[in-house]
Amino acid sequence: MNSKVCGVLISFWLHLIFYWTSGATEGRSKGFLAYRTVQTFQTYCTCNTSYSCSCCQSVFILYTKAEKKLCVNLTYQRNGLNIDMALNSDTLRSRTITNYKPLKFCTNIPGCYFSSACVNILELNKFPRSITACLRLDIFSKKRLWQLNYDCISISMDLPTIPGNGTTSTTMNAGMTSAMSTQTTTMRAVETEETTSTDVEIITVPGSRPTTVVDID
Repeated sequence: MNSKVCGVLISFWLHLIFYWTSGATEGRSKGFLAYRTVQTFQTYCTCNTSYSCSCCQSVFILYTKAEKKLCVNLTYQRNGLNIDMALNSDTLRSRTITNYKPLKFCTNIPGCYFSSACVNILELNKFPRSITACLRLDIFSKKRLWQLNYDCISISMDLPTIPGNGTTSTTMNAGMTSAMSTQTTTMRAVETEETTSTDVEIITVPGSRPTTVVDID
């Protein structure tokens, strides 16, 4: 009887040890796969006309050793609000919005093996003469994620008229920004891991505000 009881206890403990071991291994595996360093910044867009705004971020592509500008451009047109993501002058993806609801779309970044970018329109509201939008740009690179929260912008729906046949053209105000009162961007970093200086490099150009350069590959 004692031998049977001992056998049952040994079998029970072996199953219990196996369960703990497999559970710990699975937990480590899941934790490794889901792990990503997250950095969050607050910045603002630039509106060159009353009906168009650009929300940009400088990125440094490690593979090509080139620094480029990744922008989300929002332009109101007569057929709706056009939103495109561009790398310098190359349009990566474009959408025209007619139902003004929050949306998200992503694209790969040319010249990068592991990086992609997503536009998150967190708020999108249409009013009789304007559209307000609040967006976030997510840039993924291997195990790192940069989240750039842009100040909300207001885009006018009053488009300039074409002069001719006695029609007077409408002069649009340019040079507006979504943060005219601020001279510098306040950056708030939230990290899940201590990062090195090569993760995000701050470059200060004389006469301009600090620029955040994101290293992607």
